[in-house]
Amino acid sequence: MEVTKSLREMEFRWIRSHEIVDASRRQVERILVDVRTPGEFEEAHIPDSTNVPLADLEQVLADLERKAQDKQVVLVCRTHNRVKVAFNHLVQAGLTNCHMLEGGITGWIADGHPVIRGRKAISLERQVRMVVGVLVVVGAAMGAFLSSWFFIVPAAVGAGLFHAGLTDSCFMGMVLAQLPFNRKGSRAGVPQDGSIGKT
Repeated sequence: MEVTKSLREMEFRWIRSHEIVDASRRQVERILVDVRTPGEFEEAHIPDSTNVPLADLEQVLADLERKAQDKQVVLVCRTHNRVKVAFNHLVQAGLTNCHMLEGGITGWIADGHPVIRGRKAISLERQVRMVVGVLVVVGAAMGAFLSSWFFIVPAAVGAGLFHAGLTDSCFMGMVLAQLPFNRKGSRAGVPQDGSIGKT
């Protein structure tokens, strides 16, 4: 489906962590979809949440639409960036009962709510910062010592960061998310049975 609204035009719907906990105590079912990489999800995730990396969202869309007919979908990421892209995609696909967890998993943990912890991973945001740092240092060093043409590398990285800030999306993050070590886990993060959420 063609996306007709940009992220800046979307009206985002947020839900706070305590609202999820309160609803759970009242046995109100929600489908929690964590759009981080499998490595990030393994490190710490909300109980009963399902990991569907942003790049794999399309693969479970039909199942999600079917299960979300009588349940609210809550999207989770580390903070806010990827979850906005996922929200935009799902709303444009016709899934109108979507909300985003305010503060992401970081806010959930800060609020003292339980998480399931596993192996430590480097978050996608940290990976982006590391790659940007290396590209800037190497590009500047090669520009200073080999050829001034290499100064194009840090200039391009700076332009990319400006674009990421302007659009609230990160091309480098999307590329890094496709690398094998970020997709390690169940079939690229999609549940083995192709289903999502609680039955």
